[in-house]
Amino acid sequence: MNTDLFEVWLQFFAGVVPDSVQRPLVLILDRCASHYSAKVVDAAAHFSILLKFLPPTGTHLLQPLNIVVFSTLKNKIRNLIGELVEEEDSGYASISKEDAIAVVGVAWRGTKISHNIERGFKACGPYPLSLDKMGSRLDAFARNGAPRHVQLAASLQMREIVHDEVLTLPASPRKDSSTKRKRVSVGDRLLTHDLLQELGAGKAKRSSGARKKSKHVQLCVPTWYDIMESVLV
Repeated sequence: MNTDLFEVWLQFFAGVVPDSVQRPLVLILDRCASHYSAKVVDAAAHFSILLKFLPPTGTHLLQPLNIVVFSTLKNKIRNLIGELVEEEDSGYASISKEDAIAVVGVAWRGTKISHNIERGFKACGPYPLSLDKMGSRLDAFARNGAPRHVQLAASLQMREIVHDEVLTLPASPRKDSSTKRKRVSVGDRLLTHDLLQELGAGKAKRSSGARKKSKHVQLCVPTWYDIMESVLV
């Protein structure tokens, strides 16, 4: 996916949604770089589409394709490849591009894509809109991990000791906090021209700061007189 293809896809998306559906439409996006463009914003405004970003690192919680569709499809592809490789008489040592495409086609046809897409949206909460579903996804993420009372196995404890006391390099000197780079977050925000200008202003500020630093760097090139004087001394 790139910006030009995404702009064309927006036109396709607006065309397949029935006119009976009230505008504006809300399109939920991840943080892919192809979604950042003034042309994309203009196209979305033309087709009455609001572009809404998912929070950072939240696709595995809130993106329907990641929750249901991709996992099911990947499992089918993995099983089909396993069957090809593990055949006793004519098992494959490697998978060619043609065979890989054929495997994906069989897996796609064997997966209930439309049904799984509906399940994904329902499970994540975007449609039907459900704050309870979204909250349950967040709770599942918060509960992930081992309880505090569970102790690490001896092998894992030894691995941490080796990592911390043997393999860890000395800490690098801390940089001046005043020069810390600031990032503009686009998570959970609508993509507009103002947001694009904010992103552009941040990049311009960083580049101008780099130019200012380079002006203060002076190269001390010795002259022929300096070289002769040092030799004679």
